[in-house]
Amino acid sequence: MAIKICIGLWDTKNVFDVPNDLAKTMLETTEKFTKSIDHYKCFNNGLELAGIFTFEDLNKLTTILDDYDYTHFVLLSSGCIILNPELFVQGIKEQIEKNPGMCLSAQILHTGLWDSVDNPEFFTLHEQTLLFSKHAIDDIKRDNFKFSQTTNFHSDSWHKIERDKRNIHDNYTPVDIWPSDDKQLITMTKPNTFGMFEDLLQYCIKTNWHIQNFNWEIRDSKIYSYHVQNPTEFIKFMEYDNLRLGMNKDKILVKGHYEFFKKMNLDVSCWWAFNTEEFVDTLPDNNYDAFVSVNAGPLPWIYLASYNFQNNTEVTFIDLAPFAENFGVWFIENYEPDKFDKWHNVVDHFILDTKGICRAIGNKILSDQIWDKHKEIVDKNWHKIKNFKYNFVTEDMIKSNTLKEKLKNSQYPMVWFSNIFRYFPTWTKNYTEDDFQNFLNTLIANNRNVSWIGSSHSNRMSTGPNSKPHIKTEFCKPFSIKDFDSEVFLNDIENLEQLNLFTDHRGGGHPGWSSFVLHGLGFDKTLGYENYGYDNDIVAPYDWTSEALEYCPNIVEYFKNSNIKKRYHRLRIMRLAPGGYISIHDDDPNNTKRNWALNIAVNNPDKCEMHFWNDEFQYAGMVPWEPSKAFLIRIHWKHMVMNLSDTIRYHIIVHGEDND
Repeated sequence: MAIKICIGLWDTKNVFDVPNDLAKTMLETTEKFTKSIDHYKCFNNGLELAGIFTFEDLNKLTTILDDYDYTHFVLLSSGCIILNPELFVQGIKEQIEKNPGMCLSAQILHTGLWDSVDNPEFFTLHEQTLLFSKHAIDDIKRDNFKFSQTTNFHSDSWHKIERDKRNIHDNYTPVDIWPSDDKQLITMTKPNTFGMFEDLLQYCIKTNWHIQNFNWEIRDSKIYSYHVQNPTEFIKFMEYDNLRLGMNKDKILVKGHYEFFKKMNLDVSCWWAFNTEEFVDTLPDNNYDAFVSVNAGPLPWIYLASYNFQNNTEVTFIDLAPFAENFGVWFIENYEPDKFDKWHNVVDHFILDTKGICRAIGNKILSDQIWDKHKEIVDKNWHKIKNFKYNFVTEDMIKSNTLKEKLKNSQYPMVWFSNIFRYFPTWTKNYTEDDFQNFLNTLIANNRNVSWIGSSHSNRMSTGPNSKPHIKTEFCKPFSIKDFDSEVFLNDIENLEQLNLFTDHRGGGHPGWSSFVLHGLGFDKTLGYENYGYDNDIVAPYDWTSEALEYCPNIVEYFKNSNIKKRYHRLRIMRLAPGGYISIHDDDPNNTKRNWALNIAVNNPDKCEMHFWNDEFQYAGMVPWEPSKAFLIRIHWKHMVMNLSDTIRYHIIVHGEDND
C-alpha cells in the first residue's frame, strides 16, 4: 500500500512568547521550505503527497485531517526548516517501513537525566516535528484527546516509562520508549519549559503504544530555528552574516541560534570546496573550445583534464560564492603535479594562505576519493590546463548573461552546472521542473552544440544531446506502415510551401517549427482540441481540411487507404526549417505518463536530430530516423529536435483511434 503523507505546519505563536513579526517570519520561512518537497516531486517510489496545510489550534487537527486521504501525518512547527527535501522524504519512508504498526515518532528527550532536572522518570518531546499514523490520529479523535498547548505540565497520575538503552545521540535521546511494567502512578511536575507534548506522550503510554525516535535521515534533512528560546537574541543576530556570527559566537547564548543562522547564510560566507557528485564520463567526444562551470571542488579540473579541450580553450567560472574566484586564481598559481596528496590538502593550503576567512563545505571524503582516482590525468595535462584563458564571474549561473555570451561565442562548449538547482541558496527560491527545463533550453538556444552535466531539480544526473544514455528504458518503437514514395509526398508539400500554408507552431520558443493540418479542425488549427473550445477528441469535429484535399491529394489518399488508424483525430505535417529547433518539452498536459504518438519521417536530413530525456531529465538517446520510417515515440517524456542541416525537415504526426 502506498504511503500517503499529509503535512501540517503548526503556527506556534499562541504557545510561545514570540513577537508577532518574528512569528510571522518564521512561519513563512517554514512554509516556503516545506513547499520544496512538492516542487521537487520528492514523493515517489511508493510515497504520495496528500496535502500541505497551515493551522494554529492543535485541537482542530483531527477535523482538518478529515478532508485528506492520507496514511501518515507529519507535524512541522513554525521555525522548522526542510533543507534537503529528498532526504526528509526518504527518512520518513524509512521510519514508517522499519516500524510496522507505528503510531507516533518524534524527537524524544529524556531530559530527566539532566543534572538540572534529576528525575529519570521524566520524558518530554521536542515540538519541532512529529509523525503520526492515521490510525493514531483516529484513536486521538475517538478518545476525544485534547492537546495541552503549553510548555508547562503537572500530573498526579504520571505513568512510568521504559526506554531503550540505545540513544540517537547524547544520553537523553532514546531510540524507543514504551509503558513500564511498573504500573504505579506518580506525581510529576515539569521543572522547565524545554520541549512539550507531555500530555500526548502520556496518552501514548496509557494506550500501550511505543514511541520511536527519528532516524538520522529525518534529523539531517532539517534544521530548527529555536527562535522560541530567547527570541530577543534571535532577532538581534538575524541579519548577521557568517563572518560576524563567527566573531560573536561566544555571545550567542542559545547554541541552536548559531547553528541555524550558519546554515541559513551558507551562500554568503562559504565556498563549496568539496563535491557531492561523482565524475561523469558519458559526454560526447567533441573537440571542446569552451568550459563554463561553477568553481566547486576538484571536478572542474578533472573535467578539463579528462575531455578533449582545444589548446585555446576559454574557461569561465560562474559562481555565487565570492571565495570561488579567490580559490580559482590561487589554484592556477599554486598547483603543481605531485604537490598535494589529497584534495583536502589543497583546500587546507588555500584556507591557510587566505588566513582562514572562508569556510569550506561539501563532502570531503567523496572529493578525496574522486581526486585519488583522477589526479594522475590532471597532473598529466596540468601544463595544458594552466595555460587556458580563465574568466571569473560572481553571479547566479541560472540567471547569468555571461553564460549566454560564452555559449554564443564558442563552437563546442561544455557546461558543468553541478547542483545549482539543488543546493541551499536555490532551495529558498523553490525552483521547479519547469525552471530546470527552461535553463536547459537557454543552453540550447544559445548553442545547439552544447554539452552539459549537472543535477536536475530531482537530483538526477542530466547530460546533453549525444551523450551515452543514462537509462535503457524504451523511448521509441518501430511501427510498420504501408510503403510510400517520399518524393511524391514532398511534391505535395511543395504546393503548401508555394502557398505559404504552414502555420507557426507553439510560438517563439521553438524557432523554425511550423505545421499544416491534413485532418483536424482546420489547416491552421495545429494545437489540441482544448484550444478551440472542445472537451475531448470524441466531440471535436475532425475532418479532412479542404486545403489538404486540394493541395496534398497523394498524401490524403495514402492515409485514407493505409489503415493506420480506425479514425483520425489530428493528422499534421510538421515542418522544421534549416537551423530551427524544437525546445525541450513534453506532450503530456494531463500528466498521464502514458502518451505515445505515431511519427512518420517524410524526409530526415543528416544533422537533423530528435533527442529524448526521461521525466527526471536523464538522457535516453536519439531516435534513429530515416526517410519513410515510422516510430511510436514516448511524447510524455522530455524531447527536442534540432535541424543543423540546410534542408527543411518534414515529418507527419498521426493521432487517432487505434484499430481493434
